[in-house]
Amino acid sequence: FESAKNGASTFTSLGGTLEEFTGMAAVLANAGIKGGEAGTALRNVMLNLSAPSASAAKALKTLGIETYDSAGKMLPVMDILKQFENNLGDIDEETKNGALKDIFGTRNVGSFLTPLSAGTDQIEEYITTLENAGGTASNIAQAQQQSLKNQITLLKSAIEGIQLNVGKAIAENGGSAGLQKIIQMVNNINMDSVKKA
Repeated sequence: FESAKNGASTFTSLGGTLEEFTGMAAVLANAGIKGGEAGTALRNVMLNLSAPSASAAKALKTLGIETYDSAGKMLPVMDILKQFENNLGDIDEETKNGALKDIFGTRNVGSFLTPLSAGTDQIEEYITTLENAGGTASNIAQAQQQSLKNQITLLKSAIEGIQLNVGKAIAENGGSAGLQKIIQMVNNINMDSVKKA
């Protein structure tokens, strides 16, 4: 599950599914890109597609690739891959290679071309198998949750939520008076129960 620990969280937060991530990771593994390296590669591919630089956005336009719908929602990963699959054949090698390097960067372009070369049909076969397996996605999700890095991310998210609520409470209770109430509440937290959790 090293690939999931390195990349699945980012991949799914940007709209991909665990099954899509795992299907693409399986294709990368077949090409010798495994574990954490595969996870990092898929994370970078997703980041490049979701937030392209100015030159990458221009390259996507050159290739006729849309990554977002009219409502500003990112398209499913497989839909984006199919656009690449359908459009690249009509473009000369020089333009294609230059555009792909602009979109993914020299280091990451190979990680994108590997699943693309395998074909979306093969990836979708993996995805269907995983969806039918039922437990695979939940096992990966559990591995993600169990990794220390992701636990820390969850903790940071919870703390940010507390900070927002504290700020709101201070505003609603009138500055320093509200802050004193919150300090008293924090001091009343039973740390013994926290340590046992």
